[in-house]
Amino acid sequence: MRSCIFAGSFDPITLGHKDIIIRAARDFDTVYVAVAEETGKNTVSIGERMALVNLSFKEEAGIKTLSFSGSLPSLCRALKVFTIARGIRNTVDFEYEKELLGIYKSQDGRIDGVYYMASPELNHVSSSAVRSIAAVGGDLSGYVPDSILEKVTQIYGKGGQNGGVVQST
Repeated sequence: MRSCIFAGSFDPITLGHKDIIIRAARDFDTVYVAVAEETGKNTVSIGERMALVNLSFKEEAGIKTLSFSGSLPSLCRALKVFTIARGIRNTVDFEYEKELLGIYKSQDGRIDGVYYMASPELNHVSSSAVRSIAAVGGDLSGYVPDSILEKVTQIYGKGGQNGGVVQST
């Protein structure tokens, strides 16, 4: 059985993440979506992030969600899964992922990476973009899965009822 791990903070999970995970599920029997408990940059709790990830994949076979703390190589050893799947949007992502894989391989030589290029229509989607759009009450359609759109808007949104528009009198 071929398995891989797709790890991240998922703060929040986006359509870009989901696209890569679904594509990886076509190539692997099991994709472990591993939500990092603490990365130093999380804006919401692990419980909220896990709930959003679980809701995003409740209908998908072969996709298992879990949370983890510690290093990704340690998780690989614990699961006995040594292939890491990642998405790449641009050359900056490529350089970053190449460097990370080198670090992971230095910790456990069995680790390897499989990379998926972002779908062109999702190339601009990122968790930080979602947080920024939500903070001003913007529309998150096309950025997060429909199954979590309302929850993400509630959790991350800070705009008023009128989308943050201030009316003068």
